Amino acid sequence: MIEPDRTGQKTCFVICPIGHEDSEVRKSSDLVFEEVINRAIQPLGYHSLRSDRIAKPGRITDQVIKHLVADELVVADLSGHNPNVFYELAIRHAVNKPVIHISRKGELPPFDVAQERTVFYDPDNVKSVNNCIDDIRKQIESIENETFPPNAVAEIIQHQESLESRDELKRRYGELSSRIASIDKKIADLVDHVPPKELLDQYRNEITTLRSLKEAGIVSVHRNREIALRQFMSAIDAETQEIMIVGSSLLGLLQKAQYKELADKLRFKVSNSGVRVKFLLTHPAVSDLRAEQENRRFAAIGREIIQSLRILSSWAVNPSDVKLYKGTPTIFAIKTRRQMLLNPYAYFATAFTTPCFIVETDTEHMSYYYEVYDTAHFSAWDTTTAESISDFSQTIAALEQNLSEYTAAVERVLKGP
Repeated sequence: MIEPDRTGQKTCFVICPIGHEDSEVRKSSDLVFEEVINRAIQPLGYHSLRSDRIAKPGRITDQVIKHLVADELVVADLSGHNPNVFYELAIRHAVNKPVIHISRKGELPPFDVAQERTVFYDPDNVKSVNNCIDDIRKQIESIENETFPPNAVAEIIQHQESLESRDELKRRYGELSSRIASIDKKIADLVDHVPPKELLDQYRNEITTLRSLKEAGIVSVHRNREIALRQFMSAIDAETQEIMIVGSSLLGLLQKAQYKELADKLRFKVSNSGVRVKFLLTHPAVSDLRAEQENRRFAAIGREIIQSLRILSSWAVNPSDVKLYKGTPTIFAIKTRRQMLLNPYAYFATAFTTPCFIVETDTEHMSYYYEVYDTAHFSAWDTTTAESISDFSQTIAALEQNLSEYTAAVERVLKGP
């Protein structure tokens, strides 16, 4: 077995009951490994590893211990109270490195680890699984942003070490005193070199700008849509309920090679994850108004829209999750519950070449950018101007039949009397 290239990724070692191949224990562990743990950690930059999936030659026990001691994160599934799981968990506790406990709902952890926080899951309940995934991600974010608290084993070891190292403490105290004296001298030097008023004013202006961006909810700004979409893929991975996309033809998103990775993620969400993905495209009846602005041939965008409908049909998207809007959009946009990608359209430029920005919000303090576009842009889905689709084949046939008539109508409007 050749291990894939994991350059730049952190390792999450998974402790769980393994069981014999094809046993119920193995099947249950595989399900939790793939559908709970991997879905939780991969969007945060981790790859998972389990003792039965170590590809390198050597003694398994030695390799497992190395991973327990060295890996950035460990997730321990305590379900079934497996002795090997608790043996490996004890090793991890002894080195006092981050570990997350999970367990099947209804199984209480033994007394020795009961005081440690445990995330419970019900593998037969989709909501319970999603809640477990969210809780694991929150614990990882907390671990990465704060100091990991010592467990009972680590506290005892640390206490014993402290009793045996009083001389070392004295030495460190002397070093600390010297450093404090050095810092005092540097502060005194800085007082004599206070930055000029102009520089301080510049810093204040930059801080004011940063505060205003934070209040607006702006996370990042990008030169074009391709760069922004690469940044936004983590938000797509993290979403567990609903995604909505608004655009003209969605040609780039669904049909261009450079966006294939994102298209594959959306297709997976549609078919496998239980996430609702909604698509609001421009109706071909008005698409030539945009074609004129971009200096494109009439009916070109209309044909792209029809091709996009064919692709969505091949993905087995529910027709009720696709609508055609009888108006030209002003912004290509993607919305999840936490973030939005916004790509404003310039009058005389191809939309995907224009700058984009990403905004975020939270349930307690909704950013005003997210709020405005949620209510004034994505709400177009619920208007009578958005035409519903009940059958892809019938809609595609009707649009193809009427496309030349749509083009002629727009030409008459643009040429005038």
